[in-house]
Amino acid sequence: MTKTLLVVHHTPSPGTRELLEAVLEGTHDPDIEGVDVEVRPALAATIPDMLDADGYLFGTTANFGYMSGALKHFFDTVYYPSLDHVAGRPYGLWVHGNNDTVGAANAVEKLATGLALAKAAHAISAVGGDVEGGATLIGRAIRLNPHLPAAWYVSGWIMLFLGKPGVAMQHLEQARNLSPHDRLVFKINAAMAYAHFFSGRHDAAAASASEALRERPNYLTALRVASASQILAGRLFEGRQLMTRICQLDPRLHVSGLGDVLPFGRGKDSAKWAGALHTAGLPD
Repeated sequence: MTKTLLVVHHTPSPGTRELLEAVLEGTHDPDIEGVDVEVRPALAATIPDMLDADGYLFGTTANFGYMSGALKHFFDTVYYPSLDHVAGRPYGLWVHGNNDTVGAANAVEKLATGLALAKAAHAISAVGGDVEGGATLIGRAIRLNPHLPAAWYVSGWIMLFLGKPGVAMQHLEQARNLSPHDRLVFKINAAMAYAHFFSGRHDAAAASASEALRERPNYLTALRVASASQILAGRLFEGRQLMTRICQLDPRLHVSGLGDVLPFGRGKDSAKWAGALHTAGLPD
């Protein structure tokens, strides 16, 4: 019998929409069978949507330590009509924000608990400035389900943001070991390239980035570390060739905006990455 997964989201920015696309890509994994996915913006989701679904994914921004007003409106709309009708159904949550993502996750979890929904996974936080909050949430997710490749992958990135490339490499290797044939392994390879890069292994970083680019030739996350790695490995021509591709794909990218692309918190890491990309030809 087919089940219905309802995805209710508030995605007001390019970053949040990119995260939604990644979530939806995961829901359509070929290993998941017998599930219909219904996607609704939080302001458009209805009571019948809530009642007809067998499970839920909620996505929100973190607004001053709370969920978005749009997702709160959704819960206000469906809460009492759904009470006593959705008990025991599973839910998951992702949060995107720069400050107090844990507070936003806790706010959603309180309402979900009131509806007696069953937590299928702890919240995963896509972080900007609130890296510590993201680390807390992803740590909960791993403790709940240590066999979830996506949790180890996200944790790998958070360790990179925290300036711990060695730990990041361990977590990313765990993600790849748990799902060696996942069609998103190219993302893991790209993240591993950054772990090599910040550990000073520039040839290994270039090799990992190349693996990712074989799967997705225009994957900007991999192109950026590939270019930087080639520069610091002494292969200036190759690094600048890659930068030409980057500028064609993302002409608005400048050195000053790199912190908004990937928020590496350790000063020497962000300076090393930015310096290499500037040498490759990225404008100030």
